[in-house]
Amino acid sequence: MQYLDVFLILIYFPETKTSAVLHRDTRFVPKKAIGGKGCYVFLEDGTKFLDATGGAAVSCLGHGNQQVTQMIKDQMDQISYCHSAFFGTQVAEDLARLLVDSTGGKLSKVFVTSSGESRQPL
Repeated sequence: MQYLDVFLILIYFPETKTSAVLHRDTRFVPKKAIGGKGCYVFLEDGTKFLDATGGAAVSCLGHGNQQVTQMIKDQMDQISYCHSAFFGTQVAEDLARLLVDSTGGKLSKVFVTSSGESRQPL
């Protein structure tokens, strides 16, 4: 987006000046979420919502799951990210072994990807 495009958006939608984020609906700035616990999201005005919009991880793990939080912290202390096309990790090996073993011999390998997309090699 060029500077002129941003300038024009601010002219037509002046209320967006209260946020530096270009939100999906430029007619208003959404209320700010400040926390979450389990399946609920808490807004800065104290409102509590059932989170029916969360992504896949939130849907099955919830917000603020202490066991998951600790596991993430432990992993971050080792390595935060490395691309699976170039490097392997022990956690990827552990996950793949768990999945393979859970199939009763129907799987022998697991393809690990970060985006949910895969393609055949050229």
